[in-house]
Amino acid sequence: MDGLRTMTKPLICIVLVLFLWNETGLKRKFHRLIAAGLVFGLAGDVFLMMNNMFIFGLGSFLIGHILYAWAFLTQTSSLSLTKHKGYIFIACLLISYSYYLYSVLKPSLGVLEIPVIAYILVIAAMALLAFTRKQQTNLASFLFIFIGSLLFIASDSILAINKFVAYVPDSGIMIMSSYMLAQYGITTGAVMDRSNRSS
Repeated sequence: MDGLRTMTKPLICIVLVLFLWNETGLKRKFHRLIAAGLVFGLAGDVFLMMNNMFIFGLGSFLIGHILYAWAFLTQTSSLSLTKHKGYIFIACLLISYSYYLYSVLKPSLGVLEIPVIAYILVIAAMALLAFTRKQQTNLASFLFIFIGSLLFIASDSILAINKFVAYVPDSGIMIMSSYMLAQYGITTGAVMDRSNRSS
């Protein structure tokens, strides 16, 4: 199983980058940022499969999430946010969950506390910005990307709890499946995007 995982996990982001490139030509900034996020996801996958490289994997995924958040920000309108305030509710939910996850992990983090806090904040911001695209793009693109961002939070939460707190039964399958669906959702949502913005 570990050998199969080692061979297949890096292929996820490689295949998705090729898919995104084939479908969009990476002509827009939005698609280039998503592609760059996938590349850093690939680096994170490789680092996490190596011994004593967790911090490098964490850093790679952190940069990947920042790139995703940047892409989503290019499709967020401040004017639209003043008219549609549903994002405030989502923000409250994400903040509450982030604090809960941090409180669960905190006793076991040690020197990794600051990097993990940064990661939790960035992935929550990424999910919030995925939601703020709602009024700026078509429904299919919005749903694929927003659900993908939530699956990323689920995958990383299981990984963190399994690593720092306690063994989670079948964690490998849950982490891998939710991670694959997260990356697939974000990439497919990017391909489906029919935003009025040219970025």
